[in-house]
Amino acid sequence: MRCPKVRAKLQALLDGALPATDEARLRDHLTACEPCRGHLDSLRLIDEALSTQPEAEPRPELAPAIMARARAQRGRRRPLVPVWLEGWTLASVALGLAACGLAVSRFLPAAGLPDELAAQASGLLPVALAAAFGLFGMWYYRP
Repeated sequence: MRCPKVRAKLQALLDGALPATDEARLRDHLTACEPCRGHLDSLRLIDEALSTQPEAEPRPELAPAIMARARAQRGRRRPLVPVWLEGWTLASVALGLAACGLAVSRFLPAAGLPDELAAQASGLLPVALAAAFGLFGMWYYRP
């Protein structure tokens, strides 16, 4: 295992939440890697320090406030780009796919394919591009 993957799983190791196979691989890595052992020791110190602190009780009004905010956010989506740029983003993807399709359809006959196969591929290209654009739209507008 590499150090970044090991470090991402160290807290789960301390919590006893790793499958046995992952735990064995992690422990093998830790026997050979001093920096990761140091990181594990740091996490142990933090766990010990936090375990001596009294458990805090949340204020009674916190849960209803969180639920109200979650209900308000339920129908909304977080756009990857600003709302004013969404149309341009989808248009640029459509133009990019169309340009790729045009380039491929121009070069298919020159690629040494038989004419019949090149014609079939050129006929399927718009369908493939439409499917790719549709999948992008489904991914982009996911809730």
